[in-house]
Amino acid sequence: MLEFRAIKYKNKTLDFAVVADSLPVQVQNGQYQLPSEDDFLVKVHAAALNPVDLIIKNSLSPWLFRGTRGFGMDYSGDIVAIGRQAAAATGLAVGDRIAGLYQKPLGAGTISEYLLVDHKKPEGRNARKLPDSMSYQEGAAYPLVFGTAQTMFDTVAKGNSFGKVLVLGAGTAVGRHCVQLALKVYGAEHVVVTCSARTEHTIRALGATSVIDYTQHPSILNPVLEAVKETGPFDVVLDCCGNSDLFPQMAAVLKPRGEAGSYVSIVGDTKANFKTSSIGGLVLGSFWVTVRMVRNTLGLLPYFYSQALLDQGGSWPDKCIKNLSEGKVRVFIDSEYAMADTHKAVDRLLSNQASGKVIVNVV
Repeated sequence: MLEFRAIKYKNKTLDFAVVADSLPVQVQNGQYQLPSEDDFLVKVHAAALNPVDLIIKNSLSPWLFRGTRGFGMDYSGDIVAIGRQAAAATGLAVGDRIAGLYQKPLGAGTISEYLLVDHKKPEGRNARKLPDSMSYQEGAAYPLVFGTAQTMFDTVAKGNSFGKVLVLGAGTAVGRHCVQLALKVYGAEHVVVTCSARTEHTIRALGATSVIDYTQHPSILNPVLEAVKETGPFDVVLDCCGNSDLFPQMAAVLKPRGEAGSYVSIVGDTKANFKTSSIGGLVLGSFWVTVRMVRNTLGLLPYFYSQALLDQGGSWPDKCIKNLSEGKVRVFIDSEYAMADTHKAVDRLLSNQASGKVIVNVV
């Protein structure tokens, strides 16, 4: 058995610990023998934290969850062994620097010295070689957030022109990628954003044409309507933070369904509190989201409405790598921590002050 170190936790009341873990991989004379020809073994260099990691932890009651589970979903590292079938299917080889998304909410996490990945499963289908220009930390920073941003654009109704885009929560990790995609990939002429004064300089540098400081308004509806008066209604609204302010006058904010006007959300109507939010609470708070989804399916909304859910095995990885390689989109890293300081990394994420991804360096 291959033995190594990994970050584990038990439930929402208990902290993280570096513990011994193992995989069904035999090691002889420095060579790894994998359990299947469909597998590849990754020596992890870096992992990134995401708010969803904390929401999952908050959902695990000590009364029900007593075993240990891993933490983290994004990773980057080196392939140290790969089965013949996996190599043939993926084009990957030993020594390749790769990054990917490994979503196992109640299983293995990516803050771990090794990951065993099956190329046929969704977590294996999204692994990609890193561009030479990217560091391991940058590689770990992109999969979930950039993949989610790309999925938001892929979810927009066909025929949309992307001429004028509104990004709610542009200062978030997903929002920053949405701003860059809108301008540099989808050719938007106007990108209006909401963010705080703390991130305004960064978002303007990415190309935002107009900024609404949401902290200065009890509702963003009026400043958004002012933006509509200046250059007309929006083709797309991308909600990266959770907001319901615009729905009372959405017909004025967004182009009609006949012109493919689209509202895409990844959160719903309410911003999640990562210190306390749980999966159950988010589900219970999604009533109006469900109503809109049903009405949209029936064609009863005057615009298109959807929630963008990232598919691990979807088409986003190739698009992300292409745009990263061409320099059209860049990732943001806020801070880096050692594996033993994962609790400090989590505290940084919980502070809501991180300007970019929080990274845990495994090696």
